Amino acid sequence: MPTADLRTLSVAGFTRHRVLVLAVVLAVTWLAFAFVRQVGDVTAASGRAGALAAANRQLVSDIAALDGELRLIQRQEFIVQQARAYRLGAAREVPFSLQKPVPSLAPDAPGTAGVRIGAVSERRSPLDSWLTLLFGPAT
Repeated sequence: MPTADLRTLSVAGFTRHRVLVLAVVLAVTWLAFAFVRQVGDVTAASGRAGALAAANRQLVSDIAALDGELRLIQRQEFIVQQARAYRLGAAREVPFSLQKPVPSLAPDAPGTAGVRIGAVSERRSPLDSWLTLLFGPAT
């Protein structure tokens, strides 16, 4: 009686060929996920590098502005002006200061740009101003 070769029998439907195909599919899937992860890491690193480059440009701009301010405050004219705030000006100068809660000038105060010599003041309601702006002056 011929005996059956056990190597040719599949175990629960898995043959050598199917196990090999499954192993190859798993390896390819693992490599694909690793590649996608690497691409994601590179994209994130590129974004961080761009953000750092923008931050560096901002810092260079800030440093340039601070250097300009440093040159300004080291000028003798600025030092003399700031000394006047502490009453350290020349002997013939009369120190003065404004009170802290100084109100702003009224729009029709003498000497303001709103009042010109010989100008006729025309008072209009806000609605008239809007209508003139939208539709032009009334004829």
